[in-house]
Amino acid sequence: YQINPHFLFNTLNAIAALVRDAPAKAEEMVVQLSEFFRRSLAVNPMEDLTLSEEVELQRLYLEIERTRFPDRMRFDVQLDGGTAEARVPALLLQPLVENAVKHGVARSEGSTCIRIAARVDGPVLEIVVENDAKASGRAAGGEKVGLRNVQDRLASRFGDQASLTAADIDGGFRNTLRIPLRR
Repeated sequence: YQINPHFLFNTLNAIAALVRDAPAKAEEMVVQLSEFFRRSLAVNPMEDLTLSEEVELQRLYLEIERTRFPDRMRFDVQLDGGTAEARVPALLLQPLVENAVKHGVARSEGSTCIRIAARVDGPVLEIVVENDAKASGRAAGGEKVGLRNVQDRLASRFGDQASLTAADIDGGFRNTLRIPLRR
């Protein structure tokens, strides 16, 4: 239920740098940050959103991050038919998307794409958050707090009917959420 404080600090530092060099871009980033927090704070984390509403919050977040990493970050969203109106716990994807930026884009040697995809698999909604980062340096192991929080929320809400799997993929990292399909 909390946004990584590093996101706020990094964004404010990026805005400060832009104020001198690109004031219009700094103003745009302030508006994006304001809109992101306005929408995030309006969401009741105990309620569900449609997947399209959840993804729209992530788009706002990723647009801010793309301002920080203009030459190194892209993102792609692919919601298969029937997934946009599926109900998901609010802010469920935020830690996964933050991790994709922090451990993928921020450490990448080149351009990185963050992908959010969803599909229906029978009675299950499958959501994938992945990045194709070609990371430089040693991987930051981290404490995996975000992943644990997502797993705990899934277990609390859905018991053994939901899962989160995390895996290295060729040049990146993938998180796959599987939750009961609800509309």
